[in-house]
Amino acid sequence: MSIESESIKESGRADPALVPKGIITSSLAAMAIIIPSVIWMVFIPEPGMLFWGLFTIVLSVIVPVIIAAAYVPAFVRTFSYDLSDKFIVIRRGVITKQKTTIPFSRIQNVSVIQGPFDRKFGIYTVKIETAGFSAASGSQGGPQPEGLIQGVKDPSRLEHIIDELVHQYTQKPKVPDTLKGKVFEETDLAFDQFIATIMSKMQEGDHVKNTIKELRAARNMSQEQLAERVGVTRQTILYLEKGTYNPSLKLAMKIAQVFDVKVEELFVLDGTDE
Repeated sequence: MSIESESIKESGRADPALVPKGIITSSLAAMAIIIPSVIWMVFIPEPGMLFWGLFTIVLSVIVPVIIAAAYVPAFVRTFSYDLSDKFIVIRRGVITKQKTTIPFSRIQNVSVIQGPFDRKFGIYTVKIETAGFSAASGSQGGPQPEGLIQGVKDPSRLEHIIDELVHQYTQKPKVPDTLKGKVFEETDLAFDQFIATIMSKMQEGDHVKNTIKELRAARNMSQEQLAERVGVTRQTILYLEKGTYNPSLKLAMKIAQVFDVKVEELFVLDGTDE
């Protein structure tokens, strides 16, 4: 099912504060290139090299800043994300458009990061990691998040929605609409119901008698042999012979078939049962 046919729970774009942050970080990255040039200027005394050294420094700073000043605002304008009932869709790309669709069932971890420059501008980065993508990218030099939402002003709401939907698809089994009201959606109650059913089955054995032991003895058949022929354990045959519980209709018919008798000849109601 495509995201277009899903109801959107949350939509957002990168905060404009990502623009000055991106320009500054790009400028600082460019300054790292200056250091070798400065060292080169100091240790090479020729006058002609001084000009080229200064030119390299200026070029190393100005060009990246100009590129960042043009690219970062365009990136912020094209970046967006949508959260539906089943997917996270992240769209980005200035030159090459990219769309990443992440099902909530595949998400392993969501982390919120705020670096020093993020704190300066009051923004956050939300990383969304999935098992398959992180493992594949990890073999190429370290785990990389499949989903990266940058320039988030308030990540708490986004994190809450993602965590809630991830929990829905990975922890809590979804009950189909056709079965609602017929099964227990709470696991603790389902366990109680399971135990109650087992106990009631065991109590039913008090009101039904069977002739399994007699028929088995008449045919010189052991409990193990009977159990093997009907596809159950020897303990099951033991419980049936003791009247601990009543078998399912299928098991009763299989036992009757082994002994070549009718089911009603194999199981009879206790005369004391009202």
